[in-house]
Amino acid sequence: MVDKLILLFIFDKLEVPMQEDIVVEMADANGWIPYIDCKSAFAALVSSGFIAVVSQGKATKRYAITADGRECLSHFYTNIPNSVRESVIEDIKQNRFNYRKKQDYTSDYFRNQDQSYTVVLKIESTSVQLMEIRLVVQDRNTAKWLYKVWPEKASTVYEFINENLLE
Repeated sequence: MVDKLILLFIFDKLEVPMQEDIVVEMADANGWIPYIDCKSAFAALVSSGFIAVVSQGKATKRYAITADGRECLSHFYTNIPNSVRESVIEDIKQNRFNYRKKQDYTSDYFRNQDQSYTVVLKIESTSVQLMEIRLVVQDRNTAKWLYKVWPEKASTVYEFINENLLE
């Protein structure tokens, strides 16, 4: 029961739809809920209608707390240990943008028939894909480097393109 309340509390404090994997990783990494218990609690909250899919991209669903979930949380809020509530609030305050970057700035790469690599760099929001760039590079190291640095460079690249192409 407490695990489900903690998940509802996390969604309430995040205030934006999030991917399941990011929330589960966050809860496990901070020691709030062990991974397997978190996955189970997440599934139970979805099936009971306390968390719902609010958008679904090509590969990922984003979830948010529902009105029923908020009402349930308001009734049982005090069952969440105070230390966990404070930890959740502090973590989200410090890392909200990083969690958003992790789900909004995605990248992938694959090998082509000619032994080159295609790198796919994306910026997505809750309901729409804002940008997708496909680059062909000659070696795997370059593809891996682009894959790795994209979350840090995405906003700068997007800003540059907007300023220079859309003026």
